[in-house]
Amino acid sequence: MIATSSGAAASYVKEGFSNIRIGMFLEIATTFGALLGAFLATDPDQRPGDHLRSRPALFAYLSRKPRPPAQRSLPPDRSPRVCG
Repeated sequence: MIATSSGAAASYVKEGFSNIRIGMFLEIATTFGALLGAFLATDPDQRPGDHLRSRPALFAYLSRKPRPPAQRSLPPDRSPRVCG
């Protein structure tokens, strides 16, 4: 598998289809993320993991748009919506 990936990567670099700087950055970031995840998974104190998981939810809550005043008195729409 690694030899196949390396061979394909070499041909992409030769043809100019890939960017070495972006590839190296993503490779290093992936390795760092894997090591950090392994460290946090084995940590008996789970508070750092709780903080990492709660920050996106807190950001989503704080960045939401409030409803206009005319819609605040209306009950929430419970009708099912079809996507597409």
